[in-house]
Amino acid sequence: MKKNIAVILILFCISAFIYPANDDDAVKDLSGGINKIKAGDYEGAINDLNQAIKIDPGFGMAYLFRGVAKYRMSDFEGAIKDDSKAIELNPKYAQAFANRGSAKASLKDFTGAIKDFNKAIALDPKNAGAYASRGYLENEMGDKKDAVKDLNKAGKLGDNNAYDTLKKIH
Repeated sequence: MKKNIAVILILFCISAFIYPANDDDAVKDLSGGINKIKAGDYEGAINDLNQAIKIDPGFGMAYLFRGVAKYRMSDFEGAIKDDSKAIELNPKYAQAFANRGSAKASLKDFTGAIKDFNKAIALDPKNAGAYASRGYLENEMGDKKDAVKDLNKAGKLGDNNAYDTLKKIH
C-alpha cells in the first residue's frame, strides 16, 4: 500500500513538472498535437500546439513538440526557435537540447549542434538519442574515434540503429 501511494505521489509530482498549472484545454491541445505528429500531420500538429501556447504561453512541452513538427517539415530555424523557448522555460530539459542540436546540425552549425548534444547528455546521461546524434555528427565530421565511442554508448542504451551505423564505419 505504501509503495502504491509513493508511486502515485511520484507520478503526480512528475505530471506537475511536465504540465505545470496548465489549463485542461492546453493539455488536450498538446495531446492532439502529439497525436498529429505521430500521424504525420505536421501542419495540424502546429495548429494544435499554437492553440496550447495561446492558452498557456509558459507551456514548455508545447514549444518542444511544435519544434518537432517544424523539424519534420524541414523548418530547422523554426525548430531551433521553439526548442530555445522550451529551454528558456525549463533549462534542465535535456530533450530540448538534443532536438535543437539536430536542427542545428541540419543547418550545418556543427559546433552549435555538438554543444547542444553535450548539454543534453550532461543533463540526461541515459539519452541514447543524444549520444547517437552526436556520434552520427562526429562521424560526418571525420572524428571516427569519438563517433565509435558515442555510437557504442547509444547502442548500449538501446538505440539499435547506432549499431547499424557502427558496422558501416568499421
